[in-house]
Amino acid sequence: MMAAKKSELEARLLWLLRTDAASGVPPPETQFRFHPTRKWQFDFAWPTERVAVEIEGGSFGRPVVCHQCNARVRARKRDGSPGKFMMSAGGSHSREPRFTSDCEKYNAAIELGWVVVRITGPMLHNAPVPTIEQLARIVLARAANRMLGLATKPDTPSERAAAAAWLLQAGVEVKSHELAVRLGMTTRGAYRLLGRLMRVLPIERSGRVWRKIRGGDE
Repeated sequence: MMAAKKSELEARLLWLLRTDAASGVPPPETQFRFHPTRKWQFDFAWPTERVAVEIEGGSFGRPVVCHQCNARVRARKRDGSPGKFMMSAGGSHSREPRFTSDCEKYNAAIELGWVVVRITGPMLHNAPVPTIEQLARIVLARAANRMLGLATKPDTPSERAAAAAWLLQAGVEVKSHELAVRLGMTTRGAYRLLGRLMRVLPIERSGRVWRKIRGGDE
């Protein structure tokens, strides 16, 4: 089976982002230029959350084919029987100049506060749901942290409840005293708030930690 082209992998990722595995994640921007001076671009980006996705479609080389019949070439096992199909040493992203350029790009992105999620073809085809669920958790967690990191604290009970619910739905573990500090309320008030949210949201408490129930929003 031939390796999928990068454009095919990008289309598959966009389709997966519309499934339940990415519930709550807004559509990303494509080919987003993130650096102020360089022309570097991300395949997909959520600029507000500073989360980016890079599709690594050419990291595993190309199939080795016969120059006469164009058939794929198999390796030989020690007993002489056919082995696995042979692949070239690597795609353009694994060659030294391109690999170095990619490292410079990713390092610059980290310096600017970005989280870069690198996704390969096998991840999208062999484990699509775990891959997209992890990406969704990253995007939603960054959104929650940004929301709770605003200079102005939520003022009303409904705003505090919305902020706490957003954080829990993003998959972030919460302690009542930490939530109290972040929302500008008492620890007792935060504990009561979390108790009320547990009645209406798929969250659970284990000791002093409140967390989202895995699979509870399905």
